[in-house]
Amino acid sequence: MKRGSQPAPRVRRESAPAKRPAAFKLFLIRHAHAVEVAVSPIRPLSLKGRRQAALLARFLKRNGALEVVEMWHSPLVRSVETAGILGRDLGLTVPCVEVAGLEPFDPPGPVEERIMAFGRNLAIVGHEPQLGALAGLLLGQGKKAVAIEMKKGACLALEWMPEGWRLCWLITPRLLGKKLPRG
Repeated sequence: MKRGSQPAPRVRRESAPAKRPAAFKLFLIRHAHAVEVAVSPIRPLSLKGRRQAALLARFLKRNGALEVVEMWHSPLVRSVETAGILGRDLGLTVPCVEVAGLEPFDPPGPVEERIMAFGRNLAIVGHEPQLGALAGLLLGQGKKAVAIEMKKGACLALEWMPEGWRLCWLITPRLLGKKLPRG
């Protein structure tokens, strides 16, 4: 630089906003019924839970309602088993991935960020109260969260559009029309 001259002013460039994905679907699935802690501390699915997961899979398959490129689940046994039954009974050939941050009391914010970064049709098999909080966060779209309760074996379908999230449908085992035995 010459003596007496001033450096060229720095132009501050704003970083480009993160590109939002085009439309995609998100399926939030609560694990099916599990045995009580007194029966098994790892809480695998009960017979009722295996039937709930199979019933949900039949409904989704019959209606062609679950088209995903990946399925995420928590590391807890009841979530792993629910995801396994759904994948098997639906004939899915997509990756079924254990994802950190999907346990019952994990905050939903980081999961929302991962969903948006993924940006393609996705199923998440998880737990309450986290799934309900995640659905509420997405549907509240930065405003006050909406309260949504996910019953065991329920599936909530959402769709991301450039305008934001919209609720497509919610199905519970009771709505599927079969009374399941206890246990």
